[in-house]
Amino acid sequence: MWKYNTKTRSLGSKFLLAIFLIIFTISYACAEENIIKYGYNLNPLNVRAEMSIESKWMSQYPEKSTIEIYEDLGEWYRVENGYVMKEYVYDSVEINQKGRLLINSFIYEKANFYSKILGYAESESEINFISKTNGFLELDVGGYVVEKNVTFSFVYPDEVKENTLHVDQMTMHNMPDLPIQYVGTLEKRTGGQGVTTKSKLYFKDEIPIYDIIDGFAYFPSGKHIYKISIDKFSKIKNIGSNYEILAAYRTIFYSSSSARKHNIYLVSTYLDGVTIGAGKTFSYNSITGSRSASKGYLEAPVIMNGEYVPGYGGGVCQVSSTIYAAVKNQEMFNVTEREEHGLQVSYLPLNMDATVSYGSIDLKFINNYPFDVKLNVKSEEGVCLVTITRVE
Repeated sequence: MWKYNTKTRSLGSKFLLAIFLIIFTISYACAEENIIKYGYNLNPLNVRAEMSIESKWMSQYPEKSTIEIYEDLGEWYRVENGYVMKEYVYDSVEINQKGRLLINSFIYEKANFYSKILGYAESESEINFISKTNGFLELDVGGYVVEKNVTFSFVYPDEVKENTLHVDQMTMHNMPDLPIQYVGTLEKRTGGQGVTTKSKLYFKDEIPIYDIIDGFAYFPSGKHIYKISIDKFSKIKNIGSNYEILAAYRTIFYSSSSARKHNIYLVSTYLDGVTIGAGKTFSYNSITGSRSASKGYLEAPVIMNGEYVPGYGGGVCQVSSTIYAAVKNQEMFNVTEREEHGLQVSYLPLNMDATVSYGSIDLKFINNYPFDVKLNVKSEEGVCLVTITRVE
């Protein structure tokens, strides 16, 4: 924990510490003399080679980064590696997290070097911060320290898993093998702009999102990535253990036959609302049971021995595949049984599907969260949406 230091120190040690901190402060100020201000981004923000969102993508600031700004160019800021859009850069941002001091640091009354010095915090102290502003971090107990004196992660950078969607992945035919990070709710039925094609598809309601970059939410559909402007959403929720939503995915079946659509709707009713206890295993076949005419299933194409043949329940594998796509990249859901189709399916990229056959092939995963979770499966208007939420 950090504290204002009230220990009795010798005059010599206090003098040397003061000289060290003064030299550091002067060096820091001189090194930053070309920076006109600091900015912050709420969502991932791309750095462009030129002042155009169509120009070459150079790098990316992760969410809630500190942005050193060298020049104000109207609608754009010039930064270290290029340019960022001004409308997505803010003067300050809340963080509400812990950090660790890299060196002994002055605690300032305000977010500048010329304000009153309240005391200092010792190196290696863990400190709670509530916001970033002007290159400083505001302490939850009052006062500010220089942001560059702090590390927010207690692991080394090469140990951090990279979940950011990159431009080279956006242009691939097959979607990136990355977790969904958000779920956004559309205000009304709208068009999604194609990233890999010029055509448009139409969506509504909740959209699982890979990433939010330059004001656009990038989301999966079939074998392509599309994007919608974030101003089309009424709200966007994070995914993760600290949030209500833990996993999500979405596939489409607009062009399916009426029999296949019927089977997808039917099996979804068995799965929707199922609770998976902490440490328990989800089994697709155990919940849905056999797919037969007596249970209301219709004949529709199924993949068997590498070819399409008629079979009762054709289409139920799209639901199992959507569930698998939702959990496969979430660390707290451990997939223990899953098998691919004999042919590539049309509604998901290669290696992201999960076939099922009652009595022989199942989809299973373990809920490793210390709490129960609920599986939500909604299939309507040609869209299968899977979300997994916390059960408090």
